[in-house]
Amino acid sequence: MKYPIVITSFPRSGNSLVRFIIESVTGRPTLGDGTPEYREVHDRPIHTYIDGMDISGEPVAIKRHFPKDLAEVGESLILVLRDYKECIPSHKSDIWNMQELNNEQLDDIFAPAIEHYVSLVDAFDGWEGRKLLVYYRDLVGNPVPSIRLISEFVCGDPVRTARLVEDHERQMGRCRSMYDDKRVVHTGGMHDPQHYSNLVKHIRSWDSRLADSRPDLRKYLSRLVLTDI
Repeated sequence: MKYPIVITSFPRSGNSLVRFIIESVTGRPTLGDGTPEYREVHDRPIHTYIDGMDISGEPVAIKRHFPKDLAEVGESLILVLRDYKECIPSHKSDIWNMQELNNEQLDDIFAPAIEHYVSLVDAFDGWEGRKLLVYYRDLVGNPVPSIRLISEFVCGDPVRTARLVEDHERQMGRCRSMYDDKRVVHTGGMHDPQHYSNLVKHIRSWDSRLADSRPDLRKYLSRLVLTDI
């Protein structure tokens, strides 16, 4: 089955916030990833986690974290892009407790994740239909333009959109409360400062690696990296 929109991102990149915005401005549900191990938790609309949302009708969008079946499940594409130096460590939160890892072991962890991240950017770049790029930094730092952009892309209701814009801090706080209330697993606090510093240094090394190996990514990642990619 194809849905009007498929929303893709690396995990921990703001996909749920985009789904919340879409449900809020359209009045229609979105669906989660639907993978077997997470179906019970994630394969349902965001509004089922949040009391008081007035949502009904056929799903307008579906979430996917992998690029392999995007064209099969969605007619239009939204990519939510967060700095990989943030979303990968957040997703692989167990590394914060692994204080004995050397650089080679860290590469074994990060290289497949970077490959996954880049594959989503490549899928977006090659998408031939309607598509929209949403940066996580904009979504959380200055959400009103992102709300309006997303609403226009999904043909949102103007009244619902204006209501969300006017009350966006409280409304989007309700969505983020899903994580605070541990309805969805999230990353805990940081641990040993030296271990944290080593991890950050290693993660940042990927900026120059991608600059050398994938200069074509410049147009998407230039806002996210520390070096001149």
